Amino acid sequence: MSKSKKNVNEKKPFLAILPVAIGLILIFGISLGVWAFSGPKANPQISNPNDPFLSLGDWVVTNEKLYYSLRQTYSYDEILRFIDTELLKNISVDINSDDYQEFRNELIYGVKKLEDLEGDKTPEEILKDFEDNMTISGYFTEAEREAYIELQYRREKYARQKYEEEIADKKKDGRPFDIAKYQTYYDENYLTTVKAITILFDTEQQAKNVLEKFGVDIEKLTANGWVSKATGEAMTEKEVKQTFIDMYNYMYRYYNNGAEPLLKKDTHYEVTEPEDETTVENIDFLDLSSDNVNKYSKFIFTSKELDDLNSQYKTTLISSLKLVDDAFYKSYTNSPVKLATTKTGQTNASGYFLALKIEETIPKNYVFDYDDKTDADRIPDEALFDEIEEKLIEENFNDKVVSEKMFDLRRESELVIYDSVIEMLFKNAYDNFFGTTLSRKKGEYPEFKKTKAKSKDTVLSFTSGGQKITYKVDDLFNTLKNRYEVNASFTFMNTYLFLNNKEFNEVYNPITKEVYDKDRLKEIIDQDVKMYSYYFSMNYFESQGFPKSYGWKRFLNEYFLVSDEKELAVQIDVLPDAKTKFAKTFYTYTVTETNTDPMNTLLARMQKIYDEYFSGSVFNLIAYVDYNADGLVDITEKEDKSDWTNEQKTLAQQLLNKIFEDILTSTATSLYDQVNEIVGRFNNTVYPEDIDDTEMTIYERAKKAGLHVKLEPATTYTNSSSIVDEFKAEMKALFLQVKEANQLGTTLQHPLVSENPFSTMYGYHKIALVSTTDYTYKNADKTETIPTEEEIELYEKSLLQDANTPEDEKITISAELKAALEFYYDPVKNFFQSDDRISLGLIDYRSEKVASGEISYTDASLKAKFETISAALRKSALETIEEGE
Repeated sequence: MSKSKKNVNEKKPFLAILPVAIGLILIFGISLGVWAFSGPKANPQISNPNDPFLSLGDWVVTNEKLYYSLRQTYSYDEILRFIDTELLKNISVDINSDDYQEFRNELIYGVKKLEDLEGDKTPEEILKDFEDNMTISGYFTEAEREAYIELQYRREKYARQKYEEEIADKKKDGRPFDIAKYQTYYDENYLTTVKAITILFDTEQQAKNVLEKFGVDIEKLTANGWVSKATGEAMTEKEVKQTFIDMYNYMYRYYNNGAEPLLKKDTHYEVTEPEDETTVENIDFLDLSSDNVNKYSKFIFTSKELDDLNSQYKTTLISSLKLVDDAFYKSYTNSPVKLATTKTGQTNASGYFLALKIEETIPKNYVFDYDDKTDADRIPDEALFDEIEEKLIEENFNDKVVSEKMFDLRRESELVIYDSVIEMLFKNAYDNFFGTTLSRKKGEYPEFKKTKAKSKDTVLSFTSGGQKITYKVDDLFNTLKNRYEVNASFTFMNTYLFLNNKEFNEVYNPITKEVYDKDRLKEIIDQDVKMYSYYFSMNYFESQGFPKSYGWKRFLNEYFLVSDEKELAVQIDVLPDAKTKFAKTFYTYTVTETNTDPMNTLLARMQKIYDEYFSGSVFNLIAYVDYNADGLVDITEKEDKSDWTNEQKTLAQQLLNKIFEDILTSTATSLYDQVNEIVGRFNNTVYPEDIDDTEMTIYERAKKAGLHVKLEPATTYTNSSSIVDEFKAEMKALFLQVKEANQLGTTLQHPLVSENPFSTMYGYHKIALVSTTDYTYKNADKTETIPTEEEIELYEKSLLQDANTPEDEKITISAELKAALEFYYDPVKNFFQSDDRISLGLIDYRSEKVASGEISYTDASLKAKFETISAALRKSALETIEEGE
């Protein structure tokens, strides 16, 4: 069979961003190696370029190649460290101060105080992760890591000082911020506050049932207020408020485990009415607050808090309900109000509420950009201006300010960078920050000007404290080398391991200079390499410090770290394929003498996909709690943070079982409709107050305990769905029961229901499997699933086919087999060939070669650093792989 021609431009990230220009190249007949322009300004060169750094078999990596690699990857961060350390050296740091410790904690742990830590990891584990990451980044000792933190702290401290000086200067001429910022801050933060009683019900009918229980005539719910069922008269203000007290106590008794009423006579509120001699319940609720009742009750809200709870709460309590003299009925909801489901995060909210507005504090409608004549009564006083200003000062100090002040300081220190590559790294970062991050146009920020000055041995210079400070190229190299040489060596090792092995490289070996495939090599040079050459001639790389005057050969050496076009060809084209070939060494189809781990075989991994598979449609009945009354399920990610009581846990399971038992009393036909009917009955339930709990029904006891139920319609899930593990386990168990009954791939005549309720972070569930999707089979008879090794080989060959493949040589695969290969084989192949797996393989491969002596550092002490970094990288790669399992 003829070998189909591969597109040489595949998988080239750089080429993907270049304009398509092969046609232009061919038209203009551009040849290689013609860029013999006069050289640019000479960049500083290290004094020992030919000294060996790393021995890779017979291939030696010199200091020069190492320096060029380090310069491209790490020099920018290093020159900033060098410059800033000198410029900020006089800023004192008290490492024992609270300020410094909070800064350090935030950098390492993400919080200022360790007691605020959340998540599963302990402080010790987080610190170890930080130290590992710093080790990978070249900070090996505690002293180096602390110096890094101290420099970060100095940068922030300096920036804050300059920021505050800038604010003070602006204050001399007026306000330091645009006046619109004051208005915006005021409008967003000085909000209306209301004192209110809100009561949430599962349904409109339940709300009416409770109203009726406490004496309201639900047949006469009018806009003019409630009517007493007993007297037929409009209820008085006192009666309405007492009714809200009674309903609140009734609905939220479970907040106190049902031990006593939440709002009680003569406890939190009492006044003496002028016309009475006796003390009665305080119908003005002057002392209601969230901390004098229990941890769940809340009566004082800002408009934002109401909006966050549910937007309809805000609309009703802020806008709809009014506190009007002689019109008390306007201060409470005359009929149940439905929660909103339009706002993000509230789309699944359900329920109806009643609310009584007691007090409100409305901020004055101040105008900060005021007109003395038209806004005379709405002008904020200086105290308010100052109060908001302090908030804005703190709010507007951020990482962008720190970066800006540091860029300004470096520029103002007369910074000159003599190396064109490093100069462009700095200038690009500088322009990107001001132009992109701060969205400023050219001319709106000071320019960092490139220099024409040259130096043979100095990378940069700047002024500090009246003295000229220089950074010699040898010093820069030694610093980069000490910190990053092991990291840089990995790239050289990878290249050697791939390109010096004919198993991975079948084109050209740049170490031995052997050509394995002359035609393929020429093809790559004529297309890919020529494209790079063309764009180099068009000054495409000038923005990276490599103008065309640099010379093509120097460019290859310093940018790509290759000696000629042949080496570039295999770097840009063969290496990606070599990685894939390398990944294939991790696994075999079945266990072999050299691969004894079943989970490193295609067969075991495909079998795992089969074994873990399930797919079906289930409807979900969930019993849950809603302590904050937002109409949503309360989520409990940690058991020790749970609000669930033991009584609720027991009742929830009994409740779910009871609902499914009671479907026999339903008049509906389908199981879903039957359950839905019973759920409706429960949601409308009102529990009696005058009998013992033991005499109540399960529904009544569950209502009293604050339980809610929700029926979610049938939804299709698979083992790959983003659902909690407990739900997956239950669904898989039901799926296997259907499999045992030979009913896979059908809609079940009688949906299969969970035998027992199970718990998740959402509450307690009982699910019903309505239908299933069968396994993917590779044959039409549906008797076989897992592809064979021969079928996989055939499939891989078929993937190489393209329009140039002769018809009589094309491989045809049945639709069933193709579906099975895509379902079982492709995910396993992608797993084994993932970047994380390749990284892990390379870590072990490099370690093996270093241990054997095939790869060695000139400085033998680097072997210890190599092992330390490799161990940290291995740990990180394993964690990432395990997370994806």
